[in-house]
Amino acid sequence: ECFPSSSDDWFNEDALDEMQKLQSRREAEATNYRLAGKCRTMTVGTALVTCLNIGIDPPDQPKAPPCAKLHCWFDPSSCIPGEALKRIGERLQAQYEFWHPRSRYKLLLDPTVSQLHSHLTELRRLGDKKRLLIHYNGHGVPRPSVNGELWCFNKSYTKYIPVSVYEVQSWVGVDKFGYSLPSLYVLDCSNA
Repeated sequence: ECFPSSSDDWFNEDALDEMQKLQSRREAEATNYRLAGKCRTMTVGTALVTCLNIGIDPPDQPKAPPCAKLHCWFDPSSCIPGEALKRIGERLQAQYEFWHPRSRYKLLLDPTVSQLHSHLTELRRLGDKKRLLIHYNGHGVPRPSVNGELWCFNKSYTKYIPVSVYEVQSWVGVDKFGYSLPSLYVLDCSNA
C-alpha cells in the first residue's frame, strides 16, 4: 500500500524512525563510498611472465591435434618461435595497458629463475608499498606441482626449474620486516 489509509498514519512514529534510520544508513554508505575512492590502491607495476617455450610441448601434457592454438589472439605457428613469443608478449602488454595505462610494465619472455628473481625484486623496489600485478603464463612448461611450484627455465633452456609460489610471493609481496604488501597474481597455466 503506497498511501496510508487515514490521516493519523502520516505521523506514525515507527515509520518516522524507520525513515530516519534509512536516511542515516544512506548517508553512511555515501561517506564510505567517498572515502573508498580516496584510499584506492593504484597498480604501479606489472610483470608479464610468459613461459611458453613455443614449438616444444611440455613433457606432462602433449597437445592433441584438436587443441587451442591462439595465445593473445595470435597463432604462434605463423612465424618463427622467437618472433612469435615477442608478438604474444606485446599483445598481452597491450591488453593490460588498456586497463592500467599508467602502470610500469616489465615483459619477461621465457625467463630463467635468476632473471625472474631479479626483475620481480626490482619491480617491488620501484613500486615501494603500492600494488603490483604479476601475470604468469605457463602454457609451455609442466603443470604446477602439488607443492605449489611454477616452472621456469635454466640458463641453457634445456631443463625446467621449479619456483615455489611462496618464493615468488617473498620476492614481490613481503617487505623486509615480513609484512605483506599489496600484490595481485594471475596464474594462467594448466591446473592453476
